[in-house]
Amino acid sequence: MVDWNPHGHQAPAPPPWSAPHFDFHFYVADRASVEALRPGKCAELLDCADFERARKLIPARYIHPDRIDVGAAVPAMGNHLIDSKSPELAPGGPPFTHTFIVGSNDGHVIFYEPMVTSAYLVSGPEICASIKQPKGWEVAGYYPTKYCIRVSGRGGRHTVSLEGFVWRAAN
Repeated sequence: MVDWNPHGHQAPAPPPWSAPHFDFHFYVADRASVEALRPGKCAELLDCADFERARKLIPARYIHPDRIDVGAAVPAMGNHLIDSKSPELAPGGPPFTHTFIVGSNDGHVIFYEPMVTSAYLVSGPEICASIKQPKGWEVAGYYPTKYCIRVSGRGGRHTVSLEGFVWRAAN
């Protein structure tokens, strides 16, 4: 799923993320469980019971320790766990261009999300950034180790992708 945020994100998201940007959600959960996160009056307008369920902690071995919960749980998406060490979040850090979010619901990882500013996309980037890896994996499968942002072709087509997949055993 791709979301365009022309005014960026408001609190509880960190202030640097108020820049116009795209959110690229790569879901690993089934569609029905994601869509079951109903609108309501808690957090970012999520049903209060769903908000509590979305914020249930992922077991520590299945999430990188730099990931933190800022209460950014959203209907039909899930909770957004940010990288507390993202450079743009440091005092005096560089401007936000791109970052990586991990989504959760009910104690499980449900999506991976590169966020990329529109200004950065227009600049014609050709980058791949590492994804911080947890110590373990709840479900065996192939998992991405990097996300890439590129411009390709004569038409200037932009791609945002997950890459460097590696097989991980459940542990």
